[in-house]
Amino acid sequence: MIRTLGSFYNVAEDFSETNDLATRDPGRLREMIERWWSEAGRYNVLPLDDRGVIRSLEQPALNRPREVVTYYPGMPSVPGSNMLNFRGRSYTIMERIRFFAWFRRRRALE
Repeated sequence: MIRTLGSFYNVAEDFSETNDLATRDPGRLREMIERWWSEAGRYNVLPLDDRGVIRSLEQPALNRPREVVTYYPGMPSVPGSNMLNFRGRSYTIMERIRFFAWFRRRRALE
C-alpha cells in the first residue's frame, strides 16, 4: 500500500507500518507509482481533485439526471442527490431481459 510517494508497507505482515519497504526496494516503489498513474489515467480519475466536501456540494445540481437514468449490475449505491426525483411524479421502470438467448441455450442442452 502506498502511504506517500516515498514509502510503502506490507500491512498484512506489518500492521503498524514500521518497516518501510521503499528503503529496501526503491525500484519497486517506482514501479508502483508508475502503475498508479497509469491506472488513474486508464480509469479517467485525472486530474486529481482534493476539494472533498466542497466539490461534492458543487456537483449534485449539475450532475443530476433530468429524465432518463441507467443503472448497471454491480454499481455501488447512488447518492440521492444524483438520482432522478420521483417524488410527486408518475414514472415507468423498464428492464431489458435477454430471455430468447437464455431459452435457446436451454433448448440446445435438452
